[in-house]
Amino acid sequence: MDAMFGSIGMPLVDPVLFSRMLKHRGSYVDTIKEADISLTTVSRLPGRIFKDPELMVSYTGSPSVEGKQVSMAADLAELYALGKLDAPDAVNGHYCIALVDIPKQQILFPP
Repeated sequence: MDAMFGSIGMPLVDPVLFSRMLKHRGSYVDTIKEADISLTTVSRLPGRIFKDPELMVSYTGSPSVEGKQVSMAADLAELYALGKLDAPDAVNGHYCIALVDIPKQQILFPP
């Protein structure tokens, strides 16, 4: 199983230190930072993290939306922009998702 860790409004977490502690989770270590926000994933597969000027997305596990398994964080960003993550039962599976609204400096979790 993958691992995800991050911080907002706190001193940034050292991703190298944490990824070494979680190396049994996989060899793909991805980190994104923006001002006082950081997100890091450690996984066996690439693509678990995404960033554009408005949104940062990180996920672990195996989420599915509308019956289709999500394979990239960019897919979750697109689904979020389309409003397809708004319903409480929109995302199924065993997962953890963090969406960060960069301008608002808020972490959002799908319902």
